[in-house]
Amino acid sequence: MALSGNLNHYDGVLSGGQIDLDGNYTIQSSADSGSTIIRFKGQGGQSISCDSTNGAHIKIDKTSGTLTLLNNLNIYAWTYNQGTILGLDSHDINFVYGEGPFVPGGLTYRNISVNKINTNGVIVTGTAQISGNLSLVDGNIFGSWNVLRDITTSSTFDGGTATIDLTGTQNQTYTLSTGVTPTGKLTINKTSGTAYLTGSSCTAQGHCGLHNIDLTAGTLEFKPQTGGTYFTIDDADTIATWTGSNIRFAGSSGNVVTMNSDTTAQWDLSVSASGNYYANYVNVDYSNANRALNASNSSCGANNTNWSCALTEKTFDGGPAGTGTSWNVAENWNPDGVPNNTETVTVDKAATITTSANITFGNLTIGGVNATTLKFSN
Repeated sequence: MALSGNLNHYDGVLSGGQIDLDGNYTIQSSADSGSTIIRFKGQGGQSISCDSTNGAHIKIDKTSGTLTLLNNLNIYAWTYNQGTILGLDSHDINFVYGEGPFVPGGLTYRNISVNKINTNGVIVTGTAQISGNLSLVDGNIFGSWNVLRDITTSSTFDGGTATIDLTGTQNQTYTLSTGVTPTGKLTINKTSGTAYLTGSSCTAQGHCGLHNIDLTAGTLEFKPQTGGTYFTIDDADTIATWTGSNIRFAGSSGNVVTMNSDTTAQWDLSVSASGNYYANYVNVDYSNANRALNASNSSCGANNTNWSCALTEKTFDGGPAGTGTSWNVAENWNPDGVPNNTETVTVDKAATITTSANITFGNLTIGGVNATTLKFSN
């Protein structure tokens, strides 16, 4: 069907077929989405407006002129072939109703949300490049997604097989839940900033599901919410770190990071020999680590390989007067005693720390709040 004027979608479902549109598309009142393809092919300027009701499948196929997004969009599907679009950097897209494609066509999108009915999905062809946030509310996602900001997964989300890359230069938080996590590989490839994995209401096995994770560059931190977070790793999958990367299981007193398999078989943890790790207040079960890992204030439960939870903590405090500067003096530590390789060590002093012999430790944290002029001298 060809339409030379405007299309006003006031009510009902647009089901099947295609409308070749030369004018504008207005979504308002009681519009109920639908699979009909609205093909924008006019030679002049065109626009889409939406008053928070639900539109159909948008297809951009303009050889001239511009298409302007006037509002955030709730739509069934999106296909980009060609043409200039204004407003993608200032408006969001929410995918609703039935299963449909998302063909991004190499463009960058702001915030994307997926809120499909039941288990319907959004199927990406190519890579969805998202400069803002990705909200996974309901349904499934498939294909490749590259996200520069945060991801949230609701308890009603159904999963899918999508692969997700976190590549933003600032801190990013991926909040899991009791909903289903997409089973595709999660890749962290960050030149700056930290990627945080946390979870909402994840308190038992089966919550906050994880699958294959590749930490190719940057820092990945498992960060519990208040009261702790329970991560469940597929026993067939691997969390792997690459050269120079940092993986942190960063719990605290009362807020423990739990890492457990989804069965009684082991999940794999491969930490690069030249990569860094930190483990504090972590409960770990059924984990097969490729190298010796030491955790402090932690519990090593059933069927672990290469994990030790015997580390204790020591902090450099400079002794009773707070003025000591030698690593190798016992009273300069809290509790007293020069650290050994079974202890987690924190040095956060505005001072020059000297050494008079070899030093050993299990994990070392340098800096924090006070170490504005911290130096080491041997």
